[in-house]
Amino acid sequence: MQEHALAEFGRRMGLTHFSLAPNGCAALTIDQLGRLELQLHEREREKELLLALVKPAPAYDADLPRRVLAACCYDKGHILPLHGGVYAGNVVFSTRLPERELTAANLERAVLFLETAQQECEV
Repeated sequence: MQEHALAEFGRRMGLTHFSLAPNGCAALTIDQLGRLELQLHEREREKELLLALVKPAPAYDADLPRRVLAACCYDKGHILPLHGGVYAGNVVFSTRLPERELTAANLERAVLFLETAQQECEV
């Protein structure tokens, strides 16, 4: 199931043969969005796809870490789990999709969700 959803997600982005590498990972650099990293992971006997959106952080923005953490606050009622931080000069937002919910449309929603978090922090 995951192969079909990932292939369809890739086709929608203009990639004819998109799939995860044998180690369960893939990475794409998307203009004005950053680097999208995907990794298949097994958690408590259930597979899930981890998605991370990585973008360079402006060095002069001392308030950025606070905004990133505030964007991840549970009281915002996010549609997906959201984790974020600033590491090695990059802003990183991540989420995960259980394998049973893995469809091309849900992958697109997850990427848009991460992009929205990024924009909220003015990255």
